[in-house]
Amino acid sequence: MKKMMALMLAFVMVTTCMISTAFAAEPTPEVSVSFEASAIIADSDVIDAGNRNESLPIRASSSDYDLGSDGSLGMTIKNFKAGTIRQSDYNYKTNSTKIKISMKSDISVSVKVKLYDAATNSLLQETTTTVGTVFNTTVTFSNLTSAKKYFIKYENLGQQDVDISGTISA
Repeated sequence: MKKMMALMLAFVMVTTCMISTAFAAEPTPEVSVSFEASAIIADSDVIDAGNRNESLPIRASSSDYDLGSDGSLGMTIKNFKAGTIRQSDYNYKTNSTKIKISMKSDISVSVKVKLYDAATNSLLQETTTTVGTVFNTTVTFSNLTSAKKYFIKYENLGQQDVDISGTISA
């Protein structure tokens, strides 16, 4: 009886080792990234009146907007496709130490908002937030200076196309 039990236990151990070894030997898939020339569009082919497409071959906008002297500016991102990035049309100046973005969407969506230094194209700050349909969601970037210009990129992290509207102010 003891020999039978020892034999069954040995069989179970060998079978378990074979199964775990078989799964561990599977190769990991490789990730391949390629870029097509058709993905780059001309500056005149702006996606909508509110924002530029991420694939534009420019670092920052050619237009400036002074939030301090000109006041707040309305922003609209129409037909914001899931998984895409849009860039603001303007480089913003502020007379305060902050830029505040207030947004509302037609469908609740998660959005990553990034602030860049327009002179160096370097990412300064970023945050991820849920933009709702009823109340405005506010993103505030602080510790800024009036001596620099900034631009903004928005990334639709949701799984649906949305329309976002709001304001940008100092």
